Amino acid sequence: MAQDFVGKIKALLAKAEHPNTSPAEAEAYMALAAKLMKAKGIEEAHIRETRGDDPEEITLLVVELSIDHGTVMCEAVSPMIKAMGAEALYNSYTGELTVVGTRSLLGGIEILIASVQIQMIGSANKAGDEYEAKLRRQNPHWSYGQVGDAVDQWVWDYIRGYGGGLAAKIRERVGELADEAPGNALVLQTEADRIRNWFRQQFPNTVPLKGQRIQNADAIRRGARDGRNTDIGDTRVNGGASGTRRALD
Repeated sequence: MAQDFVGKIKALLAKAEHPNTSPAEAEAYMALAAKLMKAKGIEEAHIRETRGDDPEEITLLVVELSIDHGTVMCEAVSPMIKAMGAEALYNSYTGELTVVGTRSLLGGIEILIASVQIQMIGSANKAGDEYEAKLRRQNPHWSYGQVGDAVDQWVWDYIRGYGGGLAAKIRERVGELADEAPGNALVLQTEADRIRNWFRQQFPNTVPLKGQRIQNADAIRRGARDGRNTDIGDTRVNGGASGTRRALD
């Protein structure tokens, strides 16, 4: 009997977005939701194979990301997309992120991106406020503009680090699926290969995204740490009720 993946995923993301959920718990909820999204795809792939059906169709999802800070948001989201087993290209002029994957995978990624952005911006704002207070204590002679520019750059780097940290957590969760059964590992690899080959055939002239220059290594480290968070464990989580087209690395 098929599991109620959709209900579990929605419940986890709802918990992640709840205002009373700590940042660490929110990240763990989102990472587990990502694992369940992949598990759903594995189950559906097994069912299709048993019935003799063709593999699930590969298609496109277009997501609009903010370009207010250049490619920062794309740089944060793209590692997560890769961790989920999808491919993508980005139009830096319009902010359109075109994600390539199976229909079920893209449905999960769309929901996850929306949830991640809410948590990521909230954490970045909090960390930025703390950094601003530190700067004002250390540099009382700085003007409002000097402090503001420094904080903005720090926050942008924090967001980049946060995306990378969360992607690492997602890769760990997805890797757990491969460890659970040889068949799971085979499905994950087969789907990833299909998506990658389809992407290369459809978009042969893409070039890697060249991100903006990182200026604050400490912000990257802080963001990555917050993005990875403290693992609260599956039991506790489940128990709780012209733009040039650029391929993402």
